Amino acid sequence: MPEVEESPAVGQGECDTAAAVLRSHPQVRVAAVEYVEDPGGAGAGLVARAVPEAGPGPVGTGTADAVVEAWQAVFDDCYEVAGLDDDPVTAGITGWTDSLTGQPVPAAQMAEWVDTTVARLAALPHRRILEIGAGTGLLMNPLVRALAPEVYTATDFSARSVDLLRELAGELAGPAPRTGITVEQAEATAPPPGGPYDLVIVNSVVQYFPSTLYLEEVLRQVLPSVVPGGHVFLGDLRHAGLREAFACLKHRRRSGADSSAVPVRVRVDRELRLDGELSLLPDHLHALPGRFDRLTGVDTAPRRGAAPSEMTLFRYDAVLHVGCSLPAGEAEWHDGGELTADEVRARLADAAAPFGFRGVPNARLAEALALRGVRGEAGPERGREVRPGADPEQLARLVEKAGWTAGLRWTPGDDEGRYDLWCTPPGREGSAPCRTVPGAAGTAPSYRQPVFSPRGELSWARAVLSAVNAELPSGLALRQLSAVTALP
Repeated sequence: MPEVEESPAVGQGECDTAAAVLRSHPQVRVAAVEYVEDPGGAGAGLVARAVPEAGPGPVGTGTADAVVEAWQAVFDDCYEVAGLDDDPVTAGITGWTDSLTGQPVPAAQMAEWVDTTVARLAALPHRRILEIGAGTGLLMNPLVRALAPEVYTATDFSARSVDLLRELAGELAGPAPRTGITVEQAEATAPPPGGPYDLVIVNSVVQYFPSTLYLEEVLRQVLPSVVPGGHVFLGDLRHAGLREAFACLKHRRRSGADSSAVPVRVRVDRELRLDGELSLLPDHLHALPGRFDRLTGVDTAPRRGAAPSEMTLFRYDAVLHVGCSLPAGEAEWHDGGELTADEVRARLADAAAPFGFRGVPNARLAEALALRGVRGEAGPERGREVRPGADPEQLARLVEKAGWTAGLRWTPGDDEGRYDLWCTPPGREGSAPCRTVPGAAGTAPSYRQPVFSPRGELSWARAVLSAVNAELPSGLALRQLSAVTALP
């Protein structure tokens, strides 16, 4: 945002007047207005930042419910196709597409995706489980069979999904007779008879939420139903800091089949502007304990998996710790800027205590990062220099092959896809019962974390500006409105 300068034409009183009208809008919680001299040639004018109300969604006069209903219709169609498959295993992966290539995700990659997710969830307490947005039971099926929880409550907005989940619950009655399975439509956040949940799963659905405020409203409803020492798992989150890198790589991968005369730069910019899915900065999630008293920590980790795909390059998981006792003390960290596999092997051979590396350049993202920001008329052929780095999955497997436990997280405060690697020797896992990687992470300034998806913010801003400017004198009309999670 341009720097603010005082102007005799529009003073603080006029800014306050415009802010008051903006705050009176039903889709605005708090707002601030400033007069800005724009040296870029667009002319001076009033610009505003506002925290939207949690309830209204980003679609003009609609609500968050309208956004969810739109996605529900899409899911109903996908799940209708899934229901045509008699095999419950293959039915669960129907409709999954690799966004980088536009092709169906190979069965082996889907199996790995399920296995790595189940492994992470199995490491958390899981006696009583709630899954919000359970879909076709892709996680419910292996979790119930492998973990045999006492209670498993599965919910989804899609009526067709609920039908499929109920069919699956009947099939699981034989292999898991001691698990009480309940299937409900929409959100069911109240604890079941017998006590609170110790694990809540929200997997592969947050990108369809209308806003970060909606996500926080879901957490506000869920957290009272989680036992102290329990966890909330947010899976397959889109990394907001890597959106441009993802879009550039996507158009590079698809350029061979694209005969469009539209320059790649134009197509990438348009995709970024009209992206309708929600993305989150890891640092924003690390700041959640400051807004929720029951949260004592947050871990974020890149998706595990051997195959480089959208999931393993640009997605991540977050574990929210609810009333957990987290380990204290300083960790032995080393600079990972030029980390190699040989250095990891050497330290594993000599060390007896846990250690880690900070800020390791991510080899999997080297191509995408080189393309980011350098998009020529004919395509992103030449980019800026990017350190080759190290592959996080290869390093994690190297650590695990030595008998140690490997922990990964996105490096706090970094938008270049760097990661931290933490190594724990055998027998020491119990010293950190709730955290794979120790140490506090940074927080994201309110203006950096998007409230809506880009397309959602565009719709919200247009609707609010139209209504507010209709009430303001022409000389006080707002030229620009941005949604933020909080004002300074």
